[in-house]
Amino acid sequence: MKKLICTLAFCLMVSTVSLRAQTTNGGIQGTITDPSGAAVVGASVTGRNMDTGLSFTTTTTDAGIYSLPNLPPGRYSVVVEVPNLKRYSREGVTVVTGTVVSLDMEMQIGTVSENVTVNADASQLQTATSDIGTTVQSTLVANLPLEVSGTIRNPVQFIELVPGFVGGVANNPGSNSSDDFKVNGGQEGGTDVLVDGVSISLVSANTQWNKGVSTEGVQEFKVLQSNFSPEYGESGDGIVSLTLKSGTNELHGSAYDYLRNKSLDANSWKNNLLGSPRSVDTQNDFGATVGGPVFIPKLYHGRDKTFFFFDYEGFRLRNGGTGTQSLPNENFRKGNFSALLPAVQLYDPTTHAAIPGNILTNDPNFKPSAVMTKVFALLPPTNGSLTNNVADHTVSSTTANLFDVKIDHVFSERHRISGGFDYDNTRTGGTSDLGPIFGQSIPQDTRYARFSDNYVFTPSLVNQFLFGFSRRYRAEGSNSIGLGFPAKIGLTGVSNATFPCIKWGGGFNYNVNNCGDSEFADNVYQVNDSVSWVKGKHNLKFGGEVRMLQFNVRRLTQGSGEFDFSPAQTSSTGTATGVGGDAVASSLFGLSDTTTLNYGAFSGVRYKDFSFYGQDSYKFSSRLTLNYDLLRTVGAADLSSHRFKRRPQSRWRQGAKLAI
Repeated sequence: MKKLICTLAFCLMVSTVSLRAQTTNGGIQGTITDPSGAAVVGASVTGRNMDTGLSFTTTTTDAGIYSLPNLPPGRYSVVVEVPNLKRYSREGVTVVTGTVVSLDMEMQIGTVSENVTVNADASQLQTATSDIGTTVQSTLVANLPLEVSGTIRNPVQFIELVPGFVGGVANNPGSNSSDDFKVNGGQEGGTDVLVDGVSISLVSANTQWNKGVSTEGVQEFKVLQSNFSPEYGESGDGIVSLTLKSGTNELHGSAYDYLRNKSLDANSWKNNLLGSPRSVDTQNDFGATVGGPVFIPKLYHGRDKTFFFFDYEGFRLRNGGTGTQSLPNENFRKGNFSALLPAVQLYDPTTHAAIPGNILTNDPNFKPSAVMTKVFALLPPTNGSLTNNVADHTVSSTTANLFDVKIDHVFSERHRISGGFDYDNTRTGGTSDLGPIFGQSIPQDTRYARFSDNYVFTPSLVNQFLFGFSRRYRAEGSNSIGLGFPAKIGLTGVSNATFPCIKWGGGFNYNVNNCGDSEFADNVYQVNDSVSWVKGKHNLKFGGEVRMLQFNVRRLTQGSGEFDFSPAQTSSTGTATGVGGDAVASSLFGLSDTTTLNYGAFSGVRYKDFSFYGQDSYKFSSRLTLNYDLLRTVGAADLSSHRFKRRPQSRWRQGAKLAI
């Protein structure tokens, strides 16, 4: 035993740095005994996938133990052959995501030509591992409905079925905090989400998850809640492990369309009040799947060898709404604030003398701001009221296109590979009939790529290599980007990118607050290697990880300026301590209380995580298995310090009296 531990520790120290085998594969293991209960040594055990023909053969150890590791989820038959004993066959053994099936078999005296066949699934009681988790199987994934309410369906939402789940799951690329959930009492944002063993969790510091996988492409997934093995080390909460569908020897396909539109809806109360027709309300989720053996006429037939699976999902949403905006009315825009009297009196910003009738043109020192005059000319007309004076008819839209493709190839019983690629392009946003300065757009693209290689060195020594890459690009921007509004209103010294943010403080709190212009990109590279070794009563596994994480930010919000106006400049003292005054009047004088100009912030964070692990399952008897970690170290290198660049943000307060 001591020699075995030392040997394993040495292998871990000299092995190539690689990734914890965060695989979605499962396995079958157990003990083969004869009628007397003695261990059968050297028995041939073959597991065969009943849908793809994939087979894997091993032999029992001197303790009668066998292991069939790294098996893709599916239905398997297990055949045991031993000289002078009847051939034993077990049909319909289901291997699910990330689960090791315990299957002990007792042989009977006879010849190999005689067969004992059992058509029954193995017990799902997990006696081989100590982890606690829940598997959502393919029948539930296929038959349970998912919420379709303004965003494309999200397969991770099935986690809500798991005991110990708290919080909510959405699929909104326009929100940084829509996935505020935790599992089994862990921390928010601590759950790692894997797709075929590759992490798709974001690097950025928020609780949003990368999704980008069609629900129709998911075969099943497992949620590991606690006591999971050290190969899953990048989680402070739980592990959500999704397995994508693979092709089989039979060609299968499907198509679907979920449709909703306004023809079946009643009009809203607000539309009826305003005399408006029913708002647009169209939601369409559609797609298709196809999978089977790769077949090239007269050239290649991939039965039992090469398989493919492809799915496409599209989503279209257009949802209309009617609301109200509060903007300065036409009298205010012209400098007539007589409606504020007698409660509010305006004063000249320089002499602090009262302005007769609250009409700015009665002040001999008044010269209207050319910039603000042009700003007011671009605002929509009002109904003359001081608040809630503009009807705002909006259309929220989401357009999403995503696909998943997966290829599996079997070179031989000892060697197989698998690769996959997932693509998602989602654009959310909204438009207003008031113009582009009131709408925004949030595009998001995701890309996942992965490759795995499984090689059997000997029946008791198996290696799995995994490489993965995930990328998320997301932008937040005003619909006014690129329309040159600063130049149109005569605003100089700022970026000519968006309409500036303008806020009028005080009693009415008018604002045109839509000057977003930011981009975010997450990249994650990861490399895995793990070795499974069955020796006597030991089932050993060891490996390591390199995970390289990048987060890049380009933030130019307020690059065209933000101008906050206050009543202070037209108060009795020209300061916040004075009485009277109005923010809109201050803006017509061209006096901002606070001006913010963002020259641009660019940042890039880089991390490299290294880790190693070793674990052993020691089988004392058919009723007692001990799982323990032999060695595990985790190190991280933070390379962010020299990757960070920030350009300054400037702010001026009223004392500078910046005129616009």
